[in-house]
Amino acid sequence: MAKSNKQNLKIGIAAGCFIVALVIVVNFVGGGDDVQPARDTEWYYDIDSKELFEAETSQNPPVTAPSGANKGVKAFVFACDVKDCSDSSKRFVGYLFKYADGVKDFLDDRSRVDEIMKGTLVRGVDETDWVTLTDEAQTKYDTAAMTKCGGKSAAVCMP
Repeated sequence: MAKSNKQNLKIGIAAGCFIVALVIVVNFVGGGDDVQPARDTEWYYDIDSKELFEAETSQNPPVTAPSGANKGVKAFVFACDVKDCSDSSKRFVGYLFKYADGVKDFLDDRSRVDEIMKGTLVRGVDETDWVTLTDEAQTKYDTAAMTKCGGKSAAVCMP
């Protein structure tokens, strides 16, 4: 197989895995029908102030936060019931997401898919170390959200 075909195959497999993981997360963690409709904004988390803020969905973290440049990361926000998503006292941040330094500069470069995957980082809101997003890391944070909800699927909350 030619080198470009191998690269295209890797990209296709990575994209397919991401789509499958996203569907599983939405249906398993999000509770299926208990998912809010897509929005133009998403939750982000200000690393310095430790507060949520809204930003455009199209932004790749880290982004500019109220406390400054590159201080905002994507926040995956949940509630134990979708009806509670509008109540800030019942919402919780399940985990945070960002790209490693420099990775945003080549997100559209399909030849660097391995670097992009390795530079996709997550951590819990109370953790300090960022880890590469793997199936194991995803399962860890999804399980923690379910545990917080007494074993029930947590609802994904949008702004």
